[in-house]
Amino acid sequence: MILCRSFLSAVLFAGLLYPIESALSISGTVRDKTTAAPVQGAIVSLADTGLTCITDQNGMYAFGDASAVSPVVSAGPSAARPHFAGNRLVLDIGSDPAPVRVDLYTLSGRHLLCLLDRQLTKGVHRLDPFGPEAAAQTYLVKVQIGSNLTVLKASIVAGRAIVADVRPFSGGASATALSKTAAFPDSLLAWAVGYEVSRVNVASSSGTYDIDLLSSVPAGQVQVIHSSKAGDNLVHDAAMTFGADDGSAVPTITITPATTYQSITGFGAAFTETATYTLSNISAARRAEVLNAFFNPFTGAGYNVCRVPINSCDFSVANYAYDVTPGDYNLDYFDFSHDLKWTVPVIKQALRIPGADIKIFGSPWSPPAWMKTNNSMFNGGELSSNCFAAWALYYVKYIQAMRNNGVPMWGLTVQNEPQAVQTWESCIYSTAQERDFVKNYLGPTLAQNNANVKLMIWDHNKDIIVDRVDGVMSDPDAAKYVWGVAYHKYAGDYFDNMDIVHTEYPNAWMLGTENSIRDTGTDAERMAHEVVGNLNHWSVGYLVWNLCTNYDGGPYQHRTGGAPGPIVVDSATDGVKYLRQQYYMTQFCRYLRPGAVRIGCALTGGSSLEPCAFKNTDGFTVVTVLNRTASPVAFKIKQGTQIIKPNIPAWALMSFIY
Repeated sequence: MILCRSFLSAVLFAGLLYPIESALSISGTVRDKTTAAPVQGAIVSLADTGLTCITDQNGMYAFGDASAVSPVVSAGPSAARPHFAGNRLVLDIGSDPAPVRVDLYTLSGRHLLCLLDRQLTKGVHRLDPFGPEAAAQTYLVKVQIGSNLTVLKASIVAGRAIVADVRPFSGGASATALSKTAAFPDSLLAWAVGYEVSRVNVASSSGTYDIDLLSSVPAGQVQVIHSSKAGDNLVHDAAMTFGADDGSAVPTITITPATTYQSITGFGAAFTETATYTLSNISAARRAEVLNAFFNPFTGAGYNVCRVPINSCDFSVANYAYDVTPGDYNLDYFDFSHDLKWTVPVIKQALRIPGADIKIFGSPWSPPAWMKTNNSMFNGGELSSNCFAAWALYYVKYIQAMRNNGVPMWGLTVQNEPQAVQTWESCIYSTAQERDFVKNYLGPTLAQNNANVKLMIWDHNKDIIVDRVDGVMSDPDAAKYVWGVAYHKYAGDYFDNMDIVHTEYPNAWMLGTENSIRDTGTDAERMAHEVVGNLNHWSVGYLVWNLCTNYDGGPYQHRTGGAPGPIVVDSATDGVKYLRQQYYMTQFCRYLRPGAVRIGCALTGGSSLEPCAFKNTDGFTVVTVLNRTASPVAFKIKQGTQIIKPNIPAWALMSFIY
């Protein structure tokens, strides 16, 4: 079949005939406007372009040279590699049908247009990408067939397509860089904890732009923000000033910056299919509003760690897996197309939010049914012993498919809740099974395929976390593959168990990966209690469960009852409702940034207040205080000999920044 869409007609219509462009090269230094000191950890975003970076210890940022991009090729066994035959691009579709997308880029990495994006039937198809009057220059042609990616280089001379290299490119850089456009004019946004947002206009794809940040409050003063059950949402209270201790007998929180503990990885939620489906069914304007509320650190919460289910879970629209062919141990029929409908597009939109800097990790609820002892994705069951190698390869295929479709992968957990037999997707691992799977299959397979992800074990409740972690981490051949320990909240606090894990394995980071919050009573305060308590016992972050749901906390399957996200929406009315947990999550995530270090924080005076304290990389200290009582509380925050004396409302979370 010949697909007759020429590059020329499409480009002329869109007005997109560009000469070869200069590479993107923008850099500079972010400084404190008053002291001229460099600001480390500032978020800098090319707002319209969708690129974000974080300043280093010298306050420097840089958006790199796009011409240095080396496209990656991931050609799977189920599809022959695309190639040019004369002027035509030949696409050999090995499955029936397969989603195919063909995009055209300049050599500098700027996206020109999509030439093709649809399902193609099995067989050989030919695409005429260049018309006789196409600009004489070199192009990159990115071809996605299912989860297989190929990038070809084609030079146009005298109106004819001349293939400069019939072999696909190879290299170590991420193919996602090809989708980063360099549209100008643009603006640089910059912000750090304790500062106002700064905007600088840029009119070229290269140059040096230094940025000054103005402190939110004068030196010696304290910025105060609170949210409460009474409906005060992120209220900025009057600034306070440190002064001499008056000796009054009120509860006192003493801060000792010289005493340091763990650093923050981040806060966030899960891109369940429930969340991405729900967001896909509201208007584009509402979806942008919600995503900015979650991921934009300049105006919203700045969520920065997110979970994604591998295969379906209870909060999916329906049950699915990426390979349902029994006995396909080489995963020749691995098909990622299901996630290209809602999940991948919504994540990619989130990644383009100004300032978004998201670590994404995957978690499986169940292998495909044919890999399990009960031949079902539901009701528990175990991974069949003859499928260990195939299941380990499945993770690699998933990581590659996500990255090839523009979604960077930061981490993995071995299995969601490996001790829970559920009516929905679930799979059981004993401690020994998880240890041996990591040691003999998953760890080596990830390493052999250069997956470069953070691997977390357990991913379940803290009641038996000590025994489960010890069972894996006491084996050095398993422990060498493990970055950290994922935990859930459903059995209770068990803060003492977290201390034991840290004492025995101080290099195993603990991250709260799933924590459902209800829109009832004081559940937001219960969540805040968990966050503060977990942080005070060595956790590096906290994720709520569904990012977004409908008003009923769904849709969901094979279970009873929903679990609302911090923001809920109604597709019928295009309505959006912000739950109190979103305001509390914003106070944690926006002001305790990645790299912030926990510092000494001790409460005396018999109060029921729950505090924690961190110092951000830009030097600003944040003290967060929770009041879970029905009465306001007067107290002190003391550092050295200086104090402030705030009052925290009933059922409230209060942040102090200085």
